[in-house]
Amino acid sequence: MPFDGFFARAVAAELQALEGAKVERVNHNAKEYVELCLYLPGAGRRTLVISVCPSDARIALVDGEESRAAVPTMFCMLLRKHLQSARIRSVCALPNERVLAFELEGFDELGHSETKRIYAEIMGKYSNLFLCDGGDRILGALHTTDITAKTRRIFAGAPYERPPAQDKRDALSADRAGFLALARENEGMPADRFLLTHFLAFSPLTAREVVNTYSYEELRRILFEYGEERYAPAIAKRICQHREQKPIETTLELADIIRSAMPASALREKQHPAKRSFQAIRIAVNDELGELPPMLDAAEKNLKPGGRLAVITFHSLEDRIVKKKLQELAQGCICPPEFPVCVCGRKPKVKLITRKPIVSGEEELAENPRARSAKLRVAEKC
Repeated sequence: MPFDGFFARAVAAELQALEGAKVERVNHNAKEYVELCLYLPGAGRRTLVISVCPSDARIALVDGEESRAAVPTMFCMLLRKHLQSARIRSVCALPNERVLAFELEGFDELGHSETKRIYAEIMGKYSNLFLCDGGDRILGALHTTDITAKTRRIFAGAPYERPPAQDKRDALSADRAGFLALARENEGMPADRFLLTHFLAFSPLTAREVVNTYSYEELRRILFEYGEERYAPAIAKRICQHREQKPIETTLELADIIRSAMPASALREKQHPAKRSFQAIRIAVNDELGELPPMLDAAEKNLKPGGRLAVITFHSLEDRIVKKKLQELAQGCICPPEFPVCVCGRKPKVKLITRKPIVSGEEELAENPRARSAKLRVAEKC
């Protein structure tokens, strides 16, 4: 399951069991993890791990301590200064965001009560961790910007700003009639893309989810259809066997698993043995084939008469979709052939410049072997 706004709400609801826990110790190492070692009356000691590493962004509650740097970082020292002996007052997820907010109550040097907040943004490569005061003024962050930043300003003393707002609807407050009306306006759009396009809190699929949760049959289909991988059954089987022992975490690990499932003859080919499989997973994760038709429609609408649309594809499935869509846009009257005159009034939107795709010649292939699978199709706006 992707870590989206709904998942963040569920995580926050579980972590509310930590309310009242005391921070006994703070650890932080160069791997972008922060650990809050907690004591919860009646439940004992637990460790809250917050990782903002792009390849492993997560929030987890574990027994024991995972790491402790020999020399604490400056950010670790800052956290210790403000959070040592503080108690967690509340845990919540910001509405429709992949952001968890922890509010803590501690004491300053004079013994006066003060509020601190931790904002954990679990957002892939944009993940970050903030320490703020009670007025949401940033005291420190794992990843900062300078004062001249044109987007989010992240430095000590700046106000904490939520991630940039998106022009989408709140799925939890949408009424039935409005939802159905919007669905009718987007009839034909796949359900997942409809939700991602129009509503907040949804996140797209990740490659990690595909390789670690998809069934053998679905993996085999993806590898065979999207990657045209002739060893798809063996590779899918090996992936399923490996993840029974432990999750597949890195691309290098996945590449080794794919290589181990292929015969020696396939390993002697010029291209990397995992190339087709990685291509298939990329197409599935990005929904590249589903994105093509609406992209071509949008391109045609934005062209001026005489403007040309050129599309290069690198996969036979992509080329098939582009070919079919351009032919559809180039089609005029669709009345039955027995009608004596046209009554539909349909006119061609584009003129096909290339009936067959343009492919690379020997000279280009000698300079750029990667162009071998490229196919170019061109249409001109009527």
